[in-house]
Amino acid sequence: GVDDGEWVEANVDLSWVTVFVRQELLGTRFGFDSPRLPPAINNLARGADAFILHNRPVAPRIVQAMMNIFECDYPADLRCIYLEAKSCELACMLAHSLSTAAPNPQPVPRLSAIDIECVHAARRIILDRYRDPPGFAALARQSGINRNKLAYGFRRQFGMSVAEFAIDCRLREALNLLTDTQLPIGLIAERIGYAQPASFSSAFSKRFGITPRAARGRRES
Repeated sequence: GVDDGEWVEANVDLSWVTVFVRQELLGTRFGFDSPRLPPAINNLARGADAFILHNRPVAPRIVQAMMNIFECDYPADLRCIYLEAKSCELACMLAHSLSTAAPNPQPVPRLSAIDIECVHAARRIILDRYRDPPGFAALARQSGINRNKLAYGFRRQFGMSVAEFAIDCRLREALNLLTDTQLPIGLIAERIGYAQPASFSSAFSKRFGITPRAARGRRES
């Protein structure tokens, strides 16, 4: 199950930290969408779908930050605050590490007719499962295309990234539910896959230029 070009030496103990962050928070909360940051980080914060893999030497301060995370012994409430802060620190150090990397331009993928069919298949999968779409790697596997071609082909065919399309599908369904039903706004947010109503309201306002409450008010007026 290891992709070509990836390998792990046998009989070596490995330790790692995986940081899960909602993509929109990379820009709105952590500010990683700044054009002054490395393109790999900047594009990720702005919603790019390209898979990013960099093998780089681990600086001592990154190791120390990881050890701080491993050894955190704060009680539950303080632990969450501390780990979020350390995760942000770790992300900053990784971004800085990438900024010193030599440019590595990726060749533009060539899309065959079959590749384009796979891209359209990926779009249909998202339409069917927009409330809980598969992850990007899983979507590529289900569509029968590699990740680079899917990212490039989807934007070329439909003018937006896979992530942007999935969000657009969810928000359009939310607009329909707001105008066609009396469901509470919080329940609508949950139905289209937003755990936090505030995140839903922010995304909806950004997409349509009005709040969910205002959209419902237009229908009622």
